[in-house]
Amino acid sequence: MLVRLLFVYALTAKVPITMTTTAQPHTTSSPTIVTTWLGLESGFWDVALMVSLVCVALVAAIVVIAAWGSIIAHKREAEKAEIDLASYEMTVDARIAEAHALGVKTGLDSADAKVHAAQANERAANFEKEAEQARLESERIKAVVAWRVLSQRDADALADALSRHPGTVNLQWTDGDPEAYFLAYQFAKALEKANWRIASGPVNLTGSLWFGIHVPPDNTSDGKHLRAALHAARMSYAEDPVPSGGFQGFGIGVVHGAPTLFIGSKPPVAFASP
Repeated sequence: MLVRLLFVYALTAKVPITMTTTAQPHTTSSPTIVTTWLGLESGFWDVALMVSLVCVALVAAIVVIAAWGSIIAHKREAEKAEIDLASYEMTVDARIAEAHALGVKTGLDSADAKVHAAQANERAANFEKEAEQARLESERIKAVVAWRVLSQRDADALADALSRHPGTVNLQWTDGDPEAYFLAYQFAKALEKANWRIASGPVNLTGSLWFGIHVPPDNTSDGKHLRAALHAARMSYAEDPVPSGGFQGFGIGVVHGAPTLFIGSKPPVAFASP
């Protein structure tokens, strides 16, 4: 717009008139005076100055508006940043409180778990104690019902000791007691291995009851060797004299003057209170 104004003014401007005089004989001419700049009169430059001032005013106004807008925008951004920071701090505080509550709950759960673990350990210890008591009771029951058995080591030791002085023996056991008969059978095998002569059979004691192994006292040589062999094999026995009623048996073989090896019933086991 300003360019158009300047262009129109240039077209409509008056062309400067240069005043000249015709030389007259014997007269003096006046000098030529220029009143324009760049071919344009002062009016044009006045208009250009005013237009320039208007342009400066417009630019200044734009600068002021831009500065004001920048200030307002930065202020609003700062306010938004403060709001966001406050919101973030509230979120962080809430999460810290939640974490603290969770930690407290975890601590309570941990303490509760420790209590349950202690109770479980106590119950396990009680169960273990009861199991041990049950095992001991089972061993006692097994000891009661189990039949006596000569181990291979004991049988070999007895046979070895008996074989040094072979002799004769009356091998007898409690009549009607299969467990006593089973043990007497094992002694018979050891005696046979040692080349002893055996007369055997079940008997009853009149007016008496014997438990365990018995070798009634006698003064025979075979009796001494029999007792010595039992000692060598570390087998315990009793030397009670034969009851007055004696041994009663039916159809059994007896060697008179020979020592007697009597296998009585298994001794009863006394149970201790748990």
